[in-house]
Amino acid sequence: MNRAELQRLFSRYRVQVPSAPVGWERSASQGRRHKPAGDVLAEPLAKEAQGRAGSLTSYLALNPVARQAIDYALNPQRSRPVFGEMVQPLPDGYSAGMAGLIGTSFDYALRYLLAGTYAQAVWTPLTVPARYAVFQMDRERVLAEVGEACAMLEQITGLSDFGPEQARAATVLASYDVVARTGRFQELAGPASEVVQRDVLGLIQAVPLERFRPERHLIAGPLFAAAGRVGGADADLLIDDTLIEVKATRKPSVELQHLRQLVGYLVLERLGGIDHAEVPVRRVGFYYARYGVLHTWTVPELFRPGTLPRLVGWFDDSLPSRPAEAH
Repeated sequence: MNRAELQRLFSRYRVQVPSAPVGWERSASQGRRHKPAGDVLAEPLAKEAQGRAGSLTSYLALNPVARQAIDYALNPQRSRPVFGEMVQPLPDGYSAGMAGLIGTSFDYALRYLLAGTYAQAVWTPLTVPARYAVFQMDRERVLAEVGEACAMLEQITGLSDFGPEQARAATVLASYDVVARTGRFQELAGPASEVVQRDVLGLIQAVPLERFRPERHLIAGPLFAAAGRVGGADADLLIDDTLIEVKATRKPSVELQHLRQLVGYLVLERLGGIDHAEVPVRRVGFYYARYGVLHTWTVPELFRPGTLPRLVGWFDDSLPSRPAEAH
């Protein structure tokens, strides 16, 4: 894969821009309460007045009116997941600074596990973000370490194949992924923390694998045709008609910022579809890895009656046109 091809693919993912929060870092605006949207949608945003975004995450962070539009459309009576005890408690030696790397490592681990387990899995370029680190670090080192990690993970054909070496490989990929998305942390790329590895292995062993079995297709890392309109977007899993985001958080609740992100993915799907998808998205939800809980909603259940088409239209009117490189 040459530089131009890699850049074209990477433009579909979350990327760094100076004016926006990136990767797994928390922005000051995330988690902050905003005024209710009221009982009507605001006027569409003026395209030329919007801040430059490098991802769906940063687009929502930069545009409070977009967040309020989503909040207006959400059904306040939607169901809530039921959490029990953690099936994978935080490991000894854990620190808050590990949370982002653990989450990204588990994303890689789960995607490779499912892709290797189920014959219905559709190939997607799972390691494009990690490989993009070649433009910020020594090319030979990146290609060698990422290639070795990929080869290790590609051997997985079921849960019994996932052990400490696979956990380490997922962590290596995640470390380069973080460099590619943020332009930082080069000194941490490659070596894998034993604490992170142990935690990823425990999270994988707790996965209720049957809950992720597809009937028609499974797409790990689904890509949206309209992703370029927000600067890039890559979701975690599409299983048949269900779009799933994976969270390794220890907090047993549905965070509003995560729910907005999920709705943003659904809007992008409605605007342009998902590569290789055979059917439209009809369910969305979260897998909470520390609790082994997969909670989904039907699309009608998640929204107030009649609001989803209006929300999609609002974003279509507000978002800039897709840049040519995202085609």
